[in-house]
Amino acid sequence: MKSLGVERIISLSAVGSLKKSTPLDFVLPDQFFDRTRGRASTFFGEAWWPTSVRRSHLPELVGVLTRACDESGVSAKSVARISAWKGRRFPPRPSPTLSKLGMDVIGMTNLTEAKLAREAELCYVTVAMVTDYDCWHPHHGAVTVNEIIANLMKNAENACKW
Repeated sequence: MKSLGVERIISLSAVGSLKKSTPLDFVLPDQFFDRTRGRASTFFGEAWWPTSVRRSHLPELVGVLTRACDESGVSAKSVARISAWKGRRFPPRPSPTLSKLGMDVIGMTNLTEAKLAREAELCYVTVAMVTDYDCWHPHHGAVTVNEIIANLMKNAENACKW
C-alpha cells in the first residue's frame, strides 16, 4: 500500500461486543490489545523496533468517519479498545476478563493490520462493525454463525450508505 502512495487506511471488520455496543453499532477503536500468538506482525523480522499502535489514526479521519455514521443514521463510538483474538474459532469465554481490562470489542484481524500499517508509517483506522455480543450478554445465548452473517450483511449495507 505504501509503495502505491497510500497514506491512510480505513479498515472495515466484524467484531463482537464486550460491553455496551450493540449489534449494528460501528466502533472506532483507538487502542489495540494483543491476545494472539504465533502471528508474524512485523516487517522487521527478528529485529526489535518499537512501534506504537496507540493513536495510530489521525483525529480528523475519525471525525470524518463519525460524521459519516451520524449522517447515515449508524450509531458510532469513537473512543474504544479492541482486543485481538487468534481466530478461526470464537473465544471460549474471555469476555469477563477482557471487559475488566477495559476492552470494548473483540476481533480476529485488526491488530496485525494496525501494527503493520504503523510500521509502514500509514494512518490506520478500524471501523469495527459489531455483529454480536460475543459470549457475555446475559439475555443472549451462544453466538451463532447465522446471527453473525445476518448482522454482517446489515453492517455492510450501513457502510455502503457513506
